[in-house]
Amino acid sequence: MPLTPLFRTTFCLLLVPGLAACSSLWPSKKEAEPAPMAPQQAPKDKPAPQAPAAAAASISEADLAGIWECQFQISMGKDSASFTYTNQFNADHTLRSQAFLAYDMPSTEQQYRFVLQGTGQWRMEGSTITMIVPQVVKQDRSEHKKPELMNDKDLVPEDLSDTWAVQAHKGKNLRVTVGSLADSMLCNKE
Repeated sequence: MPLTPLFRTTFCLLLVPGLAACSSLWPSKKEAEPAPMAPQQAPKDKPAPQAPAAAAASISEADLAGIWECQFQISMGKDSASFTYTNQFNADHTLRSQAFLAYDMPSTEQQYRFVLQGTGQWRMEGSTITMIVPQVVKQDRSEHKKPELMNDKDLVPEDLSDTWAVQAHKGKNLRVTVGSLADSMLCNKE
């Protein structure tokens, strides 16, 4: 049974403004850098100059090893959603991953809580971290709900596989752009 249009509309109204607001939590390097200029026409015997690639922050595999807790929150009026991800990156490239997803929607008298846990592998290429967690155990801890939400793949993912692009790293703090959220998330190392 599909979700009601009211619920989808409420969630979309929550998600879109929240994603835009989250990106302002930690200023990006782009805000401090001038926009790149278009390359000028080069003579035919020389290749056209290329604009330099945007510098991405980096983190070493040794610095990544350990437990990171990452949070992402959005709100719209009284309704809100919060996600907490805990990832244990082991030196042997194994990964333990957990997600706690909470949706509080007093406007429709609904409340959802999901926990997803799984194990997998991770790899790093430059400033990109790829996590492969193909199977998860899902727990529904919801109250005041409509049961069909547990089957909505947009709200409760099938797995915890994802790609992070490292935007900033300093000590035990990390800011990443998360592929599945299409926005930035802040992480702290335990």
